[in-house]
Amino acid sequence: MSYIYIWGFLSGVCAVFCEVVFRKYLGVSYIHLLPYIIIPAIGINYGIYKTMSYANHFLEAVIVFSFATATLRLLSATLILHEPLTIQMLVAYGLLVSAQFVRGI
Repeated sequence: MSYIYIWGFLSGVCAVFCEVVFRKYLGVSYIHLLPYIIIPAIGINYGIYKTMSYANHFLEAVIVFSFATATLRLLSATLILHEPLTIQMLVAYGLLVSAQFVRGI
């Protein structure tokens, strides 16, 4: 397994964690959420840096990070936040899956 997938997945986990925290605690001030967001935000930046450094092309790294983030976002929206899936989310995910498939050709 290539390192690009590991770093893309780890940065996607950090990004979705930050999104879930912000959406779960909407009424809370951002100052109170700051200690929970700083470390994952650094993880996002470092993960994207490592994803870009291991990728052969810029577009490859963007597709891997977007695919990991979209997959985790779909899972977190349905399992953690209990939101219904919209057609826009499914179409966007389908486009990312097709981009991942085309990248492998």
